Amino acid sequence: MKGILESIPEFFQVVIALAVAIIIIAMATQLTGVFNKPPTQLSGSKYSVAQSLSKLVSECWSKHRNGLDAESAVCNVLNISSNGVVEKSDVTELLNKKVLPEDKLVWSLTKNETAIKITYSGYDRVIEVREI
Repeated sequence: MKGILESIPEFFQVVIALAVAIIIIAMATQLTGVFNKPPTQLSGSKYSVAQSLSKLVSECWSKHRNGLDAESAVCNVLNISSNGVVEKSDVTELLNKKVLPEDKLVWSLTKNETAIKITYSGYDRVIEVREI
C-alpha cells in the first residue's frame, strides 16, 4: 500500500506532462498551418465564378444564423480566375434577397485573377468578400 501512495505524485506528473505536450502540439499546428487545407481554385467565365461565389456567400450567411451570430469567422479562402472582374451586382442578382439582403454584402474585388477571403463579421452582421 505504501508503494502505491508513493507513486501517485509521479503518475500526476506524467499526466500533466502529456497534457502540456498535447497543448503545445495543438498550438504549433494551429500557428504553422500544417493541417490547413490549401485555398480552393475557382476559374471559368465571369458568370460561372459569380455563381460559385453566390453559393459560398449564401452558405457562409446561413452558417452564421443569417446574421444573428455575434462571432466573426473566415468562411472561405479562394483563388479566383475569370475572364472579367466579378462585381457585387453579378453575385447579388444570383442571391435570394429574402435570405441575404444586398446591403449585407460588402464587396471589394478589383482583379479578375486574385486570392480572396469570404468572411462573416459578427460586429457589422455582414458578409465581406475581399482580396487578400
